[in-house]
Amino acid sequence: MSKRRPLTIKWKLFLYLCLFAGVLLLLLWLLQIVLLESFYKAYKAREIQKAAETVEENMDNNQISSLLEELSTQQGIDSLVADPHTGEVLQHQTGQRPAFPMEPEKLQEYYEEAVEAGGIFLHRWEEEPERQNDYRPSAFLGAVPPRREKMESILCALALSTKDGDRLVVLTSVLSPVSSTLEALRAEFLFISLCLVCCSLALALLLSRKIARPIARLSQAARQLGQGKFDVTFQGGGYREVDQLSHTLTQAARQLGRQDDLRRELLANVSHDLRTPLTMIVGYAEVIRDLPGENTPENIQVIIDEAARLSDLVTDLLDLSKLQAQVQPMEKGVFCLTDSVRDTVERLRKMVGAAGYQVEFFHDGNAWVEADELRLSQVVYNLVGNAIAHTGEDKKVTVEQKTEQDQVYIRVTDTGEGIPPEERELIWERYYQKSKNGHRPQTGTGLGLAIARAVLQQHGAGYGVESQMGQGSTFWFSLPVVSPEQQ
Repeated sequence: MSKRRPLTIKWKLFLYLCLFAGVLLLLLWLLQIVLLESFYKAYKAREIQKAAETVEENMDNNQISSLLEELSTQQGIDSLVADPHTGEVLQHQTGQRPAFPMEPEKLQEYYEEAVEAGGIFLHRWEEEPERQNDYRPSAFLGAVPPRREKMESILCALALSTKDGDRLVVLTSVLSPVSSTLEALRAEFLFISLCLVCCSLALALLLSRKIARPIARLSQAARQLGQGKFDVTFQGGGYREVDQLSHTLTQAARQLGRQDDLRRELLANVSHDLRTPLTMIVGYAEVIRDLPGENTPENIQVIIDEAARLSDLVTDLLDLSKLQAQVQPMEKGVFCLTDSVRDTVERLRKMVGAAGYQVEFFHDGNAWVEADELRLSQVVYNLVGNAIAHTGEDKKVTVEQKTEQDQVYIRVTDTGEGIPPEERELIWERYYQKSKNGHRPQTGTGLGLAIARAVLQQHGAGYGVESQMGQGSTFWFSLPVVSPEQQ
């Protein structure tokens, strides 16, 4: 059974947008059609209850008659003020017909119910068709034509105590039928829904294509990158995230291309460096074997030296692989960095002193650090060796230790031709060799600085290079200073 392929991002976006449009239409239908009558009745109930609160606050005011008239003319709320004990109607404001029964018994019933409800109560009832002979104003739906159907009304009764005695205030408002309005809204909403569905489908298709197109281009370019085409350029699509992703992928492609070039250069350099000592070893061994008297210490020493070169090369390759794979744990301990650097410098001074090189070490006092002493000595060895290989005609290399606040800095300075700005980041790359335009041919593998960087990164140390063309370069690293009592 074949595995079902997932939908593309274009069609997923299309379906999500269609689902959003469907939910939106459902909400509109629910609110505008299904719940419209409930909303209208709740609105009228709040309106008449608010009017009742206003009447209660102004009952002892001389302007109460004007207030009741205003409620009748502007909001369509009929009103009646009566003596609840005698049933006498003191005043009322209505339209062309009474909006509620005014029999004394009924008014007494309203008063008792209001008293039981705490002073105010709401009531709804349906009027008979024969009472509906005229147009009734509605604050919510406008004028409602006469219809031969039952009409619901809402009544609010107030039981008040005034300076003139107990009073019953009755407010009523007609709840106009909304059935005809709903029918018109349904027809209108069906037309709107049809237009909205068509527009939503078109918009969903347009947006899904517009959003998915740049991602599809990135995917196509990524397939070319997977095939080894490192010169591919990833194009953005007008979106910040897509532009950032395309820029990142382009940079990654350039880095992969650079690493591929460096790998090819490494293979060429390693092949050359392996072939030369092997040729020397084989040649001198054959001479010793075939020619009597050639078994001299000098010839044997050549074989030993060339074998040592092979060993150093293999060791550098293995060390870099282990550091990058982090399979060789560090053995940290507290030690005197000053003594370690001094020992490394002294060892190198003895090795190159016969060739006229001068390696000087200056420090401002002993500094203790917590690190892997063997690995840090390898870093110093590589940095000083790199400086010796690139120093100027005066053959001077300076190693300086300086403590600033809680950090100790080691700086290795040569007097060579300097490093071009565009190469200062590349020199730390594995396999990279400095430009061959210098005064001295380079035969190394370019692994020394890469090994140094890997060790420093494992220690969380700061490192960098400062260089001026024609004045030399300074490689440095820093570590936190610790107390010697911690060892």
